[in-house]
Amino acid sequence: MRHVFLLAAALATTPFCASHAADSTPPFKNARITISVGYGAGGGFDLYARVLARYIGKHIPGEPTVIVQNVTGAGSLKLANSLYNVAPKDGTAIGMVAQSLPVSQVLGSPGIKFDFAKFQVIGRMASMDTAVIVWHTVPVKTIAEAQQKTMNVAATGPSSDAFITPAVLNNIIKTKFNIISGYTGTRATMTALERREADATTVSISSLLAEFSSYIKNKDAHAIVQNALKRHPAFPDAPTMVELARNDDDRRILTLFAAGSAIGRFFIAPPGVPADRVEILRKAFMEAMRDPALIAAAEKSHLELEPMSGKDLQGVIAGLGGMPPALLERALAAQKWSK
Repeated sequence: MRHVFLLAAALATTPFCASHAADSTPPFKNARITISVGYGAGGGFDLYARVLARYIGKHIPGEPTVIVQNVTGAGSLKLANSLYNVAPKDGTAIGMVAQSLPVSQVLGSPGIKFDFAKFQVIGRMASMDTAVIVWHTVPVKTIAEAQQKTMNVAATGPSSDAFITPAVLNNIIKTKFNIISGYTGTRATMTALERREADATTVSISSLLAEFSSYIKNKDAHAIVQNALKRHPAFPDAPTMVELARNDDDRRILTLFAAGSAIGRFFIAPPGVPADRVEILRKAFMEAMRDPALIAAAEKSHLELEPMSGKDLQGVIAGLGGMPPALLERALAAQKWSK
């Protein structure tokens, strides 16, 4: 099977070799940079990546071509493993994966074949608060009612927030979510609600407000709980998971999972990319975040922007952890669920 990154490597028209050091040719001159998204086309991850791809190239010396490809599987775990172990280490491969993956590694989740601290963080476009939303015909209006009544919840892979959030809620506050996983992305899970294949799903609030605002405007769906460190202004009546903690240990576990909201919509490069190229990409990323054209495109698509530099976000990720082993073991168990 041809690997997802072979195409990007083959299409790079100028090799990255030592000869560049001998002249003034920018290292990304005539290159093709591929931003791989760990979810299907049409969802929030995909939309953010395509907005960035449209504008970041002109801020990179040499103005390389920037394209987007979708690499679905296991809630972006497939992409993260591939990016870490197989992708070219010349700066032409960038990935956008689930914000929950750094936390999953801290917890020792299965299937991880990377050390997230060794990824090169390029930058964050926005934080990523999420919410569990329920279809209007379902007789559940609050999180308290979700502790009493069973609902089918559409989710992507087991390493995604769409799966982990309802699993954690089941295990920590005793909701009765029946998780149906395997959907390819946000658009697929939202379609599941429309088709009544599912009663609820977990979705990023930014995607909900950008692409699916009619759900809220027309009262087709409503939020009952948020995976965030504080309530989003759009849903002031829906509590955060952290607010639902029954004791200090629960609060520490729920806060760890909510840390993903701060990691948000972010972009990474493989370990081993030369430091000068990482800095070029980081600088270009932050310049793109200040680009009036990108800002206008984000506003047109109703995308929230809350950029953070790659260096700063790398520090946030490095600071995860520090929980006692017994509590980590309980947190690891909390993100698992089976019928």
